[in-house]
Amino acid sequence: MLEQITRTDRGASGLLGTLAIGVLSESEETWWNARVDGALSSKVDVKPAPEANALMMLGVAEARAIVEDGVLPSVVSLAQVEGDRLLMEQFLERYLARCSGILLRTTVAAGPKGRK
Repeated sequence: MLEQITRTDRGASGLLGTLAIGVLSESEETWWNARVDGALSSKVDVKPAPEANALMMLGVAEARAIVEDGVLPSVVSLAQVEGDRLLMEQFLERYLARCSGILLRTTVAAGPKGRK
């Protein structure tokens, strides 16, 4: 889903760095790794890119709510960010317009749970 959202952006994002957004389900962990340096290149993997400047781990319900509604659900079981929070905030605000810095300021800074 993030792949589709970012591919439709034809303008220069002004972002620079590597992001990893993970979704943890009961049975697996899936990561969307993206490098932004004028252009955006990305891939889906089973682990975050080791060079990621910003990482965000979400539960399935949280990921679905952000993509579909642009906000976290009222009850959050997993939404954590580590690394360059400003880069992640700018990415979310650009590509998921209803997301804001509030998302990042209300997450736990301890790092993604379930990371292998």
